[in-house]
Amino acid sequence: MQERSEEKPSDKASASSSPVIYRAKSVSAQPFVEKAQTGDRALAPFQEKALNALKKQGFPTKQAEVWRKSDPESLLSAFRKALPAPEILNSLRLAPPSRPEQENLPAQTDPLPAEGRVLNFIDGYFEASLSDALPENVTFESVYQGLASNHPLLELAGSVATPFEQSFTHLNAAFLQDGALLSVKRNTKTEEPIIIRHTGAKAENGNFTRNIIRIEPGAEATIIEIFNDANGQASNAVTEIFVGENARVKRLHLTLDSTQSARYDAFTAKLERNARLETVAFTLGGYLSRREVFIDLAGDRAEAKYGLSAHVKQKRGSDLLAVVTHNAENCVSEQNVRNLADAGGSVLTKSKTIVPKTGQKADGKQMLRTLLLSDDAHAFAKPELEIYADDVKCAHGSTVGKPDEAALYYMRSRGIPEAEARILLVKAFLFETLEDGVFPESVTRYLRGRLREDLLK
Repeated sequence: MQERSEEKPSDKASASSSPVIYRAKSVSAQPFVEKAQTGDRALAPFQEKALNALKKQGFPTKQAEVWRKSDPESLLSAFRKALPAPEILNSLRLAPPSRPEQENLPAQTDPLPAEGRVLNFIDGYFEASLSDALPENVTFESVYQGLASNHPLLELAGSVATPFEQSFTHLNAAFLQDGALLSVKRNTKTEEPIIIRHTGAKAENGNFTRNIIRIEPGAEATIIEIFNDANGQASNAVTEIFVGENARVKRLHLTLDSTQSARYDAFTAKLERNARLETVAFTLGGYLSRREVFIDLAGDRAEAKYGLSAHVKQKRGSDLLAVVTHNAENCVSEQNVRNLADAGGSVLTKSKTIVPKTGQKADGKQMLRTLLLSDDAHAFAKPELEIYADDVKCAHGSTVGKPDEAALYYMRSRGIPEAEARILLVKAFLFETLEDGVFPESVTRYLRGRLREDLLK
């Protein structure tokens, strides 16, 4: 086992004008590196770069500050079991897996949360026969095709700088199967959402997908990503969004996995001058999940709002690391996290706002809230500010508690059964991230129904 100690920021570093790069104890990634290099498998430049970084960094342990109280070993074990055999890995570079008959495709019976143009991915690969044509102002190519044609969007892969090592993101690049390369043309608007749906059908498959989305200057778009692993897969999904000057994007990420699924999600975004991003992640289901969010406010007056709502129970775990960096002046950020833990569920939230010296007049807010529905539920929250500029307005806070008994009593006194009253309280708490009209009302109705089913199980 290869290990090295975590490097803590020294007093000298803390007084500097630049954020610290954090490194942690690690476990060797050599078995994964060797498998990724099996045979004559050709890798794109960004994959080679990621593989070299993975070899150098290894995988984190619980001793790493950003993984403290988390379970990286179990996540790593899930991916170790999910890697394809060498002969399959080589064949996938020649052609995606064939499906001899259309009826062998899994039925898409789960209703969509909103109307829109749908791109369907099954077991990690794009299914054109189940997907819609996109409007003329949107260009699309699958990552699998893009790797063969050296698609220019692939040059953006992994280009957003992050203050923490991202070994599992590098693992995604090394074993990448497919995903969406999407671009919305300059000064245009998508009239309906673009829905990217990933469905896991085979329990033995591990899914490694990546969506790279560019919103060109002046464009506006709504993107909905849906991840539904129905049979206990291990999935590694990365989404990278690049928002041009004066562009606007709304993004909704829905995770609706089975209770046996393990998942790593990474989301990175880079915003240019006067760009705006509103993104919400909503998680129901899954056994073990880790979500990492890195947002770079790279241009003056860029604005980002990030929201997360998650429900975990039955000894399942949900883990979030969210970092927003104000690299330019007059930028605004807001992080709003609502977690719900029940029946032995565990939620961990670590969020940070970083303001380098170049980020003067920053306005950054963080609020992390967790509601515990049982005595054996667990929560850990750590909001942080790392500020090097001297003209900022930043705030952070965290609360953990149980449902308001006075509110429950009030509803029960008016004839509402206790179980129904608790569901109403929970919905009001969890859905604050979606209540500002950013996404279609059908999305809220859909998720309210899913949450009610989850609460009553």
